[in-house]
Amino acid sequence: MKKTLIITAHPSSESFTHQIATTISAQNKNAEIIDLYDEKWAMNFLKFESPNEMPEPPVKKVLQEKVAAAHELIFIFPIWNGAEPAILKNFYDQVFSAKFAFEYSKKSARGLLHRKTAQFFCTCDGSGVFYRWKICPLRATWQFFRMRFCGIQTRHFFVFGKTRKRNKNDRAKILQKIKKTA
Repeated sequence: MKKTLIITAHPSSESFTHQIATTISAQNKNAEIIDLYDEKWAMNFLKFESPNEMPEPPVKKVLQEKVAAAHELIFIFPIWNGAEPAILKNFYDQVFSAKFAFEYSKKSARGLLHRKTAQFFCTCDGSGVFYRWKICPLRATWQFFRMRFCGIQTRHFFVFGKTRKRNKNDRAKILQKIKKTA
């Protein structure tokens, strides 16, 4: 049976981000949610003098095993200042590292995580249309420079705008759309 790994990056457990994660998880019996703000997944930001001597936090190996076992990765996060939260970028930098997610040859790099797919569900306070069209670098960065670089195919990249201003009915409609998609 296919496994789904849901990665969330929002400090509030009451956020719409977490509601989306719970909705998707309820649709899939083999889904696991990793809340990057949960202390058990904590990793310090990278700090090293030589790339050959980078520290390996113990949780990194566990997270890599979870990514390796998953058929699909689902990233759910708010867009802050035009980008993902720093905790999610740190997760990517450390977990999707060389020799795990990609490898270099003399001529190029090659992704090692083939046969995996990814979906993205982003929330923001601004207009979703604005973020979908004007913040294209966020989508391109994740879809092409991160996922495809590692061999992962992106299936969907959703941006839900004005989430804090939405009422319960509007949020329920979004969650119904997500149920059909995820």
